[in-house]
Amino acid sequence: AGEAARAFEPNLCPYAYQTQFVRLDLDTAAVPGWNNLDAAMISGSQETPTGLVLPQASLAEPNRVLYAPFPGIHGDEIDSFSFTLSDCITSGEATMAMLSVAAPVGGSTDDEAFSTITVAVAYGSNTTVSLDFADGWDYGQAGSSWPFGTDDLIWSINAIDSEISGVTGGSTALAADVSGTLLGTTSMNVTLVAEVGDAQLGGKISIWVTTATSPLTVRYAVEVSVEFENEPCSQGTYGTGGAACFTCPIGSYNEHRGTTYTIDDCVCSPGFYGAGGAECVACPSGTYTSEYGSASASDCVKVLKVCLLVPSYRTTASSRAYDPGGHNRLAGALSAIKEINDKSDGFWDDVLPDTTVVYEWYNSGRDAATSMQMAIECVTNAFGGTKADVVLGPASSGPTMNANLILANYDVPQISYSATSPSLSNYIEYPTFFRTPPSDAYQGMASADVIKNVFGWDNVIVISATDAYSAAGAAAFELSALNAELTVTQSKQVNELPSYSSLTAAVNAISGSSTRIVFMMAQAFTAGLIMREAYAQGVFGADSGYVWFLT
Repeated sequence: AGEAARAFEPNLCPYAYQTQFVRLDLDTAAVPGWNNLDAAMISGSQETPTGLVLPQASLAEPNRVLYAPFPGIHGDEIDSFSFTLSDCITSGEATMAMLSVAAPVGGSTDDEAFSTITVAVAYGSNTTVSLDFADGWDYGQAGSSWPFGTDDLIWSINAIDSEISGVTGGSTALAADVSGTLLGTTSMNVTLVAEVGDAQLGGKISIWVTTATSPLTVRYAVEVSVEFENEPCSQGTYGTGGAACFTCPIGSYNEHRGTTYTIDDCVCSPGFYGAGGAECVACPSGTYTSEYGSASASDCVKVLKVCLLVPSYRTTASSRAYDPGGHNRLAGALSAIKEINDKSDGFWDDVLPDTTVVYEWYNSGRDAATSMQMAIECVTNAFGGTKADVVLGPASSGPTMNANLILANYDVPQISYSATSPSLSNYIEYPTFFRTPPSDAYQGMASADVIKNVFGWDNVIVISATDAYSAAGAAAFELSALNAELTVTQSKQVNELPSYSSLTAAVNAISGSSTRIVFMMAQAFTAGLIMREAYAQGVFGADSGYVWFLT
């Protein structure tokens, strides 16, 4: 009582949430006499204050202080900083942290670099370049300037790509683990020689720089490229570059690119033997060599050349994704080939006892056009142009039919591991086709028999896609249903990539019919679309009252 009014400002901690209301609790009993709060002013921001420790979504992500060093720098106790971690930004004692960054394990030109120095060397010349290690320190931040002062630099070559040769520092040949000292300077002169051979591809040099007293070690990458007067000849050719590049003769190959190779550098390809160049001849019929540069016919061994057509990645419009079924089939084929070729493990040792199975694999993509293109490769360019003895695959019926159009003309046997369309049983149309699974004609017979004779149902609706597998399988089922006196009350087809309206119309026929048994023949993608639409219309699912047979 009688005291003058005063304004006070309590120290409040900021909190990590926004609000439109604040509650003030006054302990009036703590002040004797009359007391009164005349006014209160609250100021703040709709933005979360910087530096505030925010709660994490889970205990697996606790509050952390993260430190990101410059790339390509390592050393013991190379940096330090202090931080305060508290509910209130202005409270809590500061914590000091000393930072050490471990050196990369082993030497590799792929290790992260602090700075990359790009050098171009003219082909066939010796080029001396100055590598200025003071470059790259301007990060626009305090403390990011050159850290070594005028101390003598100690450098070491951490790694050199094998494609680079003829590298010297002064008069010293440089290689991995070579080191030296630069007295009071930040630059190093390096001589690079662009030599004949794979050095023409260029490469990288990894250089570590430090001083005797500094905890820092800084990695620089020197990226070397080779400049040619003429564009070098590509692999499979020879010549002096540019327009003067010539394809190696049939049956030979040059694995290098450059401007100094002659026809003598074209060695015999797999499937051929000889002195190289124009003197390579094909191995005798029924034999093959898988090596480059075979010189004698004795290198050619009895083989069975197998061309594998397997869908690794789909190339159809519906999906261009990884094909797990195709990869599984490829793994099975390679496992079988491995066991057949191993004549000492006690498994299948009597299969092709004096023959080695060799293979080439092509992605058929579950696509008819791609499969036909890959079939052409099998009978023309495969095995060094000596063509395959047999083709395994492709996976689906439509692509298999297209592939056989090519293979039959070359009289090459085709064995499918999963094409089941009844149409492929026509020997006149597909004369070199064989398969390991049964025809869908048997699946149609079995399905019709189960529906009619096991469950005793008399009527069925058929819905199918229009691809070769689905259409032929549905036709085989309908023929079997006729023979079993099972009535097909509706038969609907949808395209492999059906429009919404056509899909809806086909499923409407099911919902508008009194028949409750449905037989569907479709590839997985189209079948999924049909089932989703059927579920939406209430004719698919446990409580729909419909029974579906899916293949």
